[in-house]
Amino acid sequence: MLCLYTLPSFGLVLDVRSGILHGATGVTVGSAIYDVIFREGSCITLFGNCDEVSDFFFSDISSAHAANLSLLNQVFLDTAAGLFDSVQTLTFGCENAPNRCGVLMPVGSQQPTLPFGAGSPVGTFVASTLFNHRLDHLDTHTGVGQAVRAADTTNSAGSIGATFAVWSLNNGGTNPIPAPAPIYLLLLGMMVWGFRSYSHPK
Repeated sequence: MLCLYTLPSFGLVLDVRSGILHGATGVTVGSAIYDVIFREGSCITLFGNCDEVSDFFFSDISSAHAANLSLLNQVFLDTAAGLFDSVQTLTFGCENAPNRCGVLMPVGSQQPTLPFGAGSPVGTFVASTLFNHRLDHLDTHTGVGQAVRAADTTNSAGSIGATFAVWSLNNGGTNPIPAPAPIYLLLLGMMVWGFRSYSHPK
């Protein structure tokens, strides 16, 4: 039975389609594991009407900044799958970006402010913005222009060179407790069996 024990497999996997980076699964942020998808569209269509703080995955700006830093350190890298660090146009939503790819992440840290028009359901939310620049030393995970409105879009009709990051929990959202490998379980079982045999001779 010990020999049949198998380990769960965890690890970061990039979502690359036709050479374009669309997101990743297994991104570690602090002690939790997440999935992220890069999406074009409006805040309304991607974040539950973009009218409540609960519409957004991260509840404070510091956790959103930590997530952006994880993207820079784990996802936006030059790998065999693509040069996603040095070539910003290989990220979905940033195919026409001249110098940098902006990743917008609305944060549910406070109710919206600054209403901007009749018929609009919300005002402006706080957002954390990552900029993956073609030059490494210009990369930033705190960004500028940290605000997003329901009318904001990241497509050809809106921002050029920007995409929304849509996050979700992966594997329950927590790192698994490391489990011993099958060979160690087998050795442990043999040791226990040997000890019992030695302690209780026939």
